[in-house]
Amino acid sequence: MDGIDKNSDKTIFKVKFLGEYHDVVIDWSDESHEYKQVQLFKQLESITGIANKHIWQVNFFTDQDIFITANPDSEFFGAITEYVLPKDFTKDRISTNTFMMTRSWF
Repeated sequence: MDGIDKNSDKTIFKVKFLGEYHDVVIDWSDESHEYKQVQLFKQLESITGIANKHIWQVNFFTDQDIFITANPDSEFFGAITEYVLPKDFTKDRISTNTFMMTRSWF
C-alpha cells in the first residue's frame, strides 16, 4: 500500500498478482454503490480476470485487526452476510500496514 492520507477521499492499494503490481483505488466519496467494497471487487476482477461474482470475500490483515469484507455482487453474498458485516469496509479500518488475501470460487 502507498499509505493513507487521512484528509484524502481515496485509498490506494498496491496489489501483487502474478509478479506484477497493480493499483487499486478506493474512492470513499463515490456514492454510486451502496457498499464501498464494490470498487475493490470490480478492480480485482479487472486485474485477475476472475469474474466478480466468483470473488466472494477478501480477508484483510492489518497491524491491529483482521477482518473480512464480503462481495455484494457475489452469488454467495446472502449466505455469508450472517458472518460478515458488509458495512465493515471503511476508511478507518484500513491502515498503512494492510495485507489482503482473496477467496474465490469457480
